[in-house]
Amino acid sequence: DVPRRPRPAPSVRQSRPRPPPVAAAKPAVPKVDPSTHIVVFGDAFAELTGQGLDDAFEEMPDVEVVRKVRADSGLVRKDVHDWPISIRETLDEGQEVTVAVVMLGSNDRQTIREGDESYDPLSPRWLEIYRARIDAVMQPFRERGIPVVWVGNPPMRSDRYSADMVRINEVIRESVERNGGSYVDIWPGFVDDENHYTATGPDVTGPPSRLRASDGGLFTRAGARKAAHFVD
Repeated sequence: DVPRRPRPAPSVRQSRPRPPPVAAAKPAVPKVDPSTHIVVFGDAFAELTGQGLDDAFEEMPDVEVVRKVRADSGLVRKDVHDWPISIRETLDEGQEVTVAVVMLGSNDRQTIREGDESYDPLSPRWLEIYRARIDAVMQPFRERGIPVVWVGNPPMRSDRYSADMVRINEVIRESVERNGGSYVDIWPGFVDDENHYTATGPDVTGPPSRLRASDGGLFTRAGARKAAHFVD
């Protein structure tokens, strides 16, 4: 039941969140020579959180949000996308980064392979390798003195998926903070009073809204904006 992109079961592998209709779009504020560059790296959740950050800063012409994402990526499958290499290339090519926002892990409930050996998800050796891969993501930013905000994964509708995300989030938090980054826990914004997954809840303005897509995983536009609120 390992997803190639955030979803609770293979039967919904093509599901994408569809943001609710907006009555009237605000005119975009031109980003002319912005002084702050927020660059978002990660998977499908990073893409949506980046969209939420776009909404959050849409009226601030001096703040630019840039998304460098790969929806089906993670830290387990280097053959899909090698994030340490990709990040280093992005920085070497001259992308300005005032702060890096990273969100990865939702696709990582998979076997890690090293040479001829395979390690089951969350096994002791798997965790050692996974920590090393988080360290490798942090290294290019550390070398350049770029602040990193790493966003934890939200709860999922599947109890098993959620339980795995709790463990992966714990590993991410420890590794990111050990490397001098900031970890953002968005979990409380997407659970009910009993700490269980909920598809609806208060949006950033207060009223109840649908925060999660019908697949039980990805954010709606309101959910993406709420995740961005935690990051902001």
